[in-house]
Amino acid sequence: MAITPLKIPTELRYIKAFAHEAEKIDEYQYSSQSRIVAYHCRMYAAQEGIKCTTSSEGEQYLGELIDLMSSEEENISAKRSQDLHVLCRDFANNVFDRADTEDKAGASGRSTADQFASAAVYYEMIQQFYNIKMDEGQEKENKNWAYCLRRAAEILRAVEENSESKSIFT
Repeated sequence: MAITPLKIPTELRYIKAFAHEAEKIDEYQYSSQSRIVAYHCRMYAAQEGIKCTTSSEGEQYLGELIDLMSSEEENISAKRSQDLHVLCRDFANNVFDRADTEDKAGASGRSTADQFASAAVYYEMIQQFYNIKMDEGQEKENKNWAYCLRRAAEILRAVEENSESKSIFT
């Protein structure tokens, strides 16, 4: 089921990455489980967008985003929150592992950087499942999130300078 991307207002640029990842999942339709990840990317975008929108354009966008989510809601609501968290975490870990494997093999390029950036988005999105108190799993996800952001930036910098990415593993 192809979903038409929504135009994100400038004031909501912070949530653009989450909406973009959801759209990528929609475009490639990885699996029924990945649809749940797309839903939660949109939910996190809506939660964060509500905090910072000040215009009617922003409110309209968030309304459209919530309408889009409600069409998926019945597929998600039957699942327990714990199961959803594990599913989203596993998805993030899979994307991270693919990027990390490429990086360690010395095959880093723009697609590796994109995978690290995507994994960072998924790790940040997972924060919606946690209470205020940080636990062991959340601490690891936070470290992976920071690592993904750093490696994506390093690899992109190397690509733009037209040089080899300096892998920390070779």
